[in-house]
Amino acid sequence: MRPERISILTDGAASEGPNRLSATVQNTIYLGDHALAVLEVAATRVHGQASAGRAWKLSHGQSVSITFRPKTA
Repeated sequence: MRPERISILTDGAASEGPNRLSATVQNTIYLGDHALAVLEVAATRVHGQASAGRAWKLSHGQSVSITFRPKTA
C-alpha cells in the first residue's frame, strides 16, 4: 500500500469506515514538505505519509490509528 494512501490519526481523532487499525510510531523521516512515518501494525512495518506540519506531532512509541480505503489495500 502506498504511504500517501494511509491516513494517520492522532489524539483520538474520529474516523468512519471499517479499515481502522491501531499502530505505533517507530520513526519519522522528514522529506521537505512532508514526512514518512514508519509505523508498526500487528508486528508489521507500514509506511504512512504526513504533511511536515502534522508530522511534528508524531513521536516514537506514540499510539495512533491508521485508516485507508478498501480499494487501496
